[in-house]
Amino acid sequence: MTGLHKTVNYDFLIPGHTKFAPDWCFGLVKQRTRRTFTSSLFDISRAVEESAVVNVAELVGLHNGDVRVPAYDWVTYLQQYFKKLSKIKSYHHFRFDKDHPGTVFCKQYWYSEERAINLLQNRSQLPQPDQLPVIVTPEGISRERAEYLYKEIREFCRAGTQNLVAPVVAT
Repeated sequence: MTGLHKTVNYDFLIPGHTKFAPDWCFGLVKQRTRRTFTSSLFDISRAVEESAVVNVAELVGLHNGDVRVPAYDWVTYLQQYFKKLSKIKSYHHFRFDKDHPGTVFCKQYWYSEERAINLLQNRSQLPQPDQLPVIVTPEGISRERAEYLYKEIREFCRAGTQNLVAPVVAT
């Protein structure tokens, strides 16, 4: 629709049949974090990095509220242009084609007959390729939560991480 691709195919595995490399890598992270004392985001990041050569940690935000990867309000933005696809979970294969903007071609299984479904609210109102949704700014934690972390959690933090995870609450 924006001219970046001719065709996009989006295929999902059938539930219960998702044993593939990412599951294996998440399993390695799970094993590592079970054996690692974690007291901060940096500890979690290190555990991910040490779990396997193929696992790379990328923090999207920091303890102080700095956002490294912005989050966009895609739901609000897209609902002004598109309708929801009913029974979306019953489909496992989706195709989009530049010659049919706003139409999704769906199949339940690879051998099923393809259905063309128009998702556009209005054919004369299309999203602009250079326009992005509003950035969602994290609210941070409430004063009540900060006080709880300081009173109940701080003592369990590894030395040097207390002020990251449960800093003194300003009065």
